[in-house]
Amino acid sequence: MFARTVMMSVLLLSSAACSEPTRVVEPETTAASLSVTTPQVDLSVGFSQPLGTQLRSADGRLLYNRPLAYTSSNSAVVRVSAQGVLTAVAVGSAIVTVNYGSLSARAAIDVIGTATGYRITSYNGAALPVVVSDDTVTRADGSTVRLIEQFESGNVALNDAYQIELQIGVYERTISNGRTTDRFIRRNFLRDQGQLQYNWLDGSAALLSEKVGGLTHRLESSPSGPRLAFRIGGTYDVWNLNLQLRQ
Repeated sequence: MFARTVMMSVLLLSSAACSEPTRVVEPETTAASLSVTTPQVDLSVGFSQPLGTQLRSADGRLLYNRPLAYTSSNSAVVRVSAQGVLTAVAVGSAIVTVNYGSLSARAAIDVIGTATGYRITSYNGAALPVVVSDDTVTRADGSTVRLIEQFESGNVALNDAYQIELQIGVYERTISNGRTTDRFIRRNFLRDQGQLQYNWLDGSAALLSEKVGGLTHRLESSPSGPRLAFRIGGTYDVWNLNLQLRQ
């Protein structure tokens, strides 16, 4: 159930979902195209997110572990690391360019203002990281493997609008002679953003998604701090997430 939930939500919530392909592509394969998965990115001052990219061969295969080069047209507004992580520095706009050989792609970055930042500390009462799915999957050759989905971290930015990012790690788990080994496969990013509608009577807020029509999350106070009822798009599932103010 959780596996279907997470994978569906990646498609619904964010075209910027970013994951590392697990197929091995021979180094001599020539890259034919380079693109960014989100040509337009909005960030609040002080927040970061990776820029999703896709490098493909002429027959459409994804290539990975290639040395991409990133540059920002205005590093006073947006910085970009060697790994392609964007960091919003000040209000304004910038163009981030990614290059691989003669190939290039660009993303327009708008920094929209200062927001109050929170990190997610727990999921349904359990401290992060926490396993949200443990399924046995049958491979094409008939063998089976356990796939683990682990909710690793998350960030929430709030002002007149909101931004949410959840990081879900996917692992292949094997148990041999009583020893458990988890092999990393990929990392999925669940993202949503939209507008806040505050209810000043009870201190709660409705978070209205701009990415998925009719999707609304709810923010409310609790004895342990702010709590976000995060709805998974396309399902009836709600993740109860406790927030802590970032220092």
